[in-house]
Amino acid sequence: MKRLKSLLIVLTLGIAMIAGCSDSADDPTSSLPAGFGTLTVNVHDATADDIESANVTFESVQAIAADGTLHDVGGMMLGQPVDLATLINGNEVTLASDALPMGDYVGLRLTVSAVALTFSNGDPPAQLALPGGLAFQIMTSFSVGEAGDTVITLDVPLGSFQPVGGNWMFDTSAITVDG
Repeated sequence: MKRLKSLLIVLTLGIAMIAGCSDSADDPTSSLPAGFGTLTVNVHDATADDIESANVTFESVQAIAADGTLHDVGGMMLGQPVDLATLINGNEVTLASDALPMGDYVGLRLTVSAVALTFSNGDPPAQLALPGGLAFQIMTSFSVGEAGDTVITLDVPLGSFQPVGGNWMFDTSAITVDG
């Protein structure tokens, strides 16, 4: 009986050691289903002299497949304000990262639900009213494959927030893709 118990302990330790030696935990793509790759969308910014903070809430990110199908890209920062003013000098934040079907894509569709600006020049804070959200597309071709992570970094310049007739406008055409 003692011998059987010792044999079971040795077998259990051996199986645990073999499982621990697997390098699949180091490879984030190893847990993806067949036919999927990973898309990561980062955001960073350039500085603007008079904007102290620019809290932008991105509600959703979708990848637009070549056939027009929209694929949701999930992320922990979605629904949370991102202060673009802190994303200067090489700083960036991962907005969304998710598994997508492998293939060719023609762009991203983003939805912004809120923007709150504060100014260093003494102007009163500004809130951009976006009932239902502001959806816009960034057209950029990319492919998602099984060989690693496809990364897209969006440059959202603080200068894309412009006063228009006493209100503020978010000029989404100023957003560019780095790389």
